[in-house]
Amino acid sequence: MHAPDRLDASHSHWTAAAPRSARPDHTTLPYAMARLAASEDARFPSGFAALVAALEYAFRQEEELMDDLGLALPEHREQHAALLTALQRCEQRVAGGDIAAGRAMLRLACAWFTLHRESMDAAVDDALLPEPFGPVSAAGGAASWCLPPGPV
Repeated sequence: MHAPDRLDASHSHWTAAAPRSARPDHTTLPYAMARLAASEDARFPSGFAALVAALEYAFRQEEELMDDLGLALPEHREQHAALLTALQRCEQRVAGGDIAAGRAMLRLACAWFTLHRESMDAAVDDALLPEPFGPVSAAGGAASWCLPPGPV
């Protein structure tokens, strides 16, 4: 399976996504979202489409990892599917020129990530930790998952 490109939050370019053997790194996604939120309107449609593709790939990686770990977690998969459906619908609007809709969706997706990371992803993280270290639920902090306050 060929990995689509994903935004490297420390630069203004896309880099190859991590191999399947690694835990999908959702820590870069909020930074990518913040960079996209700050982008010029002319660059927003291509950036939004690239972000959707990167999220599709990251979620697919995470779901494969969940399978490898024997974690069913249907609610986790349902959350991925719901966000992707909303983003894909919005992507069509953005491609048609509705940049404001894309920026609003970006803010909602950031709020979604805050909750998802603190709840659903914690179960995957817990399954990856060696026994002596115990669960890491509630690690990460909501502040690291949000765009700055105010309009996007």
